[in-house]
Amino acid sequence: MVRTNWLYLLYLIKEQYDDAIVDCTKALEFNPDYMKALLRRAHLYEKTDKLDEALEDFTKALERDCSLHVARAACMVKCYDTLY
Repeated sequence: MVRTNWLYLLYLIKEQYDDAIVDCTKALEFNPDYMKALLRRAHLYEKTDKLDEALEDFTKALERDCSLHVARAACMVKCYDTLY
């Protein structure tokens, strides 16, 4: 996963968010339990205003590890926005 970490950082620095999303997706295809790639992709989806996809990734992360505060907060914000 070192390759993915470096590419992710490179794409992030260059603001090539769509390429970073593709890279995280490839990492998840290789290892579906790679939590770092899932959370990174969720944040990238947020940056690119793909909020439904971000929520889906945050929800998956939260289902796998309910102690993830970042994922829980993102899901709660979405629920609050939906209600109000």
